Amino acid sequence: MGKKLTSTDYLIAFLFIFMFFCIIVAFFYGVNVGKTKAAEEYELKLRAAAEEDVMEELSSYHQQHLASFYYNVYYPFRTFQTSWVTTLSDIASGQNTSGLESIRKLSRMASDVYSSVEVMSLPNQSPLLKQAQTNYLRALRLFQEADKRAESYDASGRELVQSLLGDAYITEAIHYAAQAQADYYEAIVRWHDSVVVELEGIDQLNDTGMSLDTWFALPFNVQNSLVANALAASDLMGNYTPQDMTAVLASMIDNGTAGRLGLGNLEEAVKLLHDTHAVRSGDYFTYKDMYFQDDVKPQLPFYFEPQQ
Repeated sequence: MGKKLTSTDYLIAFLFIFMFFCIIVAFFYGVNVGKTKAAEEYELKLRAAAEEDVMEELSSYHQQHLASFYYNVYYPFRTFQTSWVTTLSDIASGQNTSGLESIRKLSRMASDVYSSVEVMSLPNQSPLLKQAQTNYLRALRLFQEADKRAESYDASGRELVQSLLGDAYITEAIHYAAQAQADYYEAIVRWHDSVVVELEGIDQLNDTGMSLDTWFALPFNVQNSLVANALAASDLMGNYTPQDMTAVLASMIDNGTAGRLGLGNLEEAVKLLHDTHAVRSGDYFTYKDMYFQDDVKPQLPFYFEPQQ
């Protein structure tokens, strides 16, 4: 007969079974905790990736957005801008002797363009374009007051133009117009940044006090954005595009004229060229093949055909 098991033997056997059970429970608990933790980490990574994609989508600039803005916002305002600058120039020079009536026409034109620009819908993913539209609308609303402002002055010819350009409504309108243009040209830079690995100068867009040599070495779209920002900084609006100014400046730097004139930085140079009427509409096309033929550009009409 076998030896009868004692209570101690039973206790040892029970403890062994209990410990084995605890080990199995602990194993499966550990597996479950590990799976849960791994799932949480994976979910966090997915969420972070999704948020990154959303952020990228929230601030994106596609060529079709730039083109849509050009046709529906930029070009209508550009048409008004050309009429504004030309009409005031003709009144000041005496070529136009019906100053008040011509300014009334400009006010009506500003109202018509406002109505056209206002209905344009822009994607939330392109905040610079939405901001540019808002600033153009602000400018146009103020330009609509030009006739009333002109009628408040007992003046004609050059004196009328000087009074109007010094009027608070009109100076603020020009301020918003110049800022809107700067917004649009920065949006073009953001598009450029999305199609290349690294865009030089994208972190210098507000440095309008940079030297002309530094500016000259930057990509074409960055040059234009800096010029637009320099114009906005001084509230300047002329009958030319930023790329017209870029082209004239590039030529002056290249042929040594800028150095001989002692032009120190970009903002000073832009203001001088504007004040001396040294830039004309279409100057960009005079120098395009010489300086900008191989530069990256979005497919926008003002880079490929002269503007009115």
